[in-house]
Amino acid sequence: MKINNKYETKDLALAAYLTAIGYTLRNHSKYNNETYFVFDQSQKIEDEAFKFISRQAMVEPVSFSQALRSLKSILYAIKSEDGNINNATRRK
Repeated sequence: MKINNKYETKDLALAAYLTAIGYTLRNHSKYNNETYFVFDQSQKIEDEAFKFISRQAMVEPVSFSQALRSLKSILYAIKSEDGNINNATRRK
C-alpha cells in the first residue's frame, strides 16, 4: 500500500521477504489493531511485492527465516506493550 512516499504492508511474510532481499524496515505502526510494516516507497519495491504475491519471487531461505523471526519479535513486543499477553495465566 502506497502512502506518502511510504510502502506499508500488514502482510508479515511480504515484509519478511522485502527485508530479506535488502529493503530496510523504516518503521512499524498500528492501525485498528493491525500492525503495518513501513518501507520507503519506490517502483522497485512495488515490483518486488508483485513478484511475491504472484509467486515469482526467489529468496535465500536463511535470510527469509531470520527476517521473519525479527518481525515476529516486533509483533510480540507490540502485543506485550498493549497488555494483550497476560503473564498471570502462564504457569511456571
